[in-house]
Amino acid sequence: MTTPTTATATTEMYKKATHIGHHTADGLAVWIETEISHNGSLLITGVIGPKRNGDSKGPCGQIVEDLKDAEFLPGIDGERLLEVWERWHMNNEQAGSPDQEDYIRANPELFEVKYPVSHYENACGVLRSAGLDPSPNYTLGYLAELGTYWYNVLDNEKDVPYKYGSGWLKEQLPLDVVEFIQSLPDDSDEYPW
Repeated sequence: MTTPTTATATTEMYKKATHIGHHTADGLAVWIETEISHNGSLLITGVIGPKRNGDSKGPCGQIVEDLKDAEFLPGIDGERLLEVWERWHMNNEQAGSPDQEDYIRANPELFEVKYPVSHYENACGVLRSAGLDPSPNYTLGYLAELGTYWYNVLDNEKDVPYKYGSGWLKEQLPLDVVEFIQSLPDDSDEYPW
């Protein structure tokens, strides 16, 4: 696993609204809100056809699938936006250590289950079969100053290996992701919500 250059935790929250384009099916305006919190967590939500009263004419929230049919405004890299949203949204709530999450991303077909099969039980079984649950490389830690769980590298026999799902782990945002989010236009003054 190559470690990308990462951003350090910030002390100030970063939040804005951006008009990114129009939904092709009905021509409704598409807006997103992006937020990087004080501890470096990324949150992205969207709305299709927002109305001034707080309602919307289309879906809102996690609208990634709906954006695959959107026409993006000039200057908005729609492909990169979708990639960042799908990969980095809620980077502070990862169920797996870096080696476990890498394996899950490399083998998505092994983790696609439908109700009534439990995603968690399936993931634990698949990771266990791959020798990754518990993780041979990481242990769980808690950083009180950030109020978040963090993974630590296993470095002695007294450490307890990290078991998948035993905490919500934060994965540090790569610097290029932070720069991309910050490069999006700030249309907050015009945001209908």
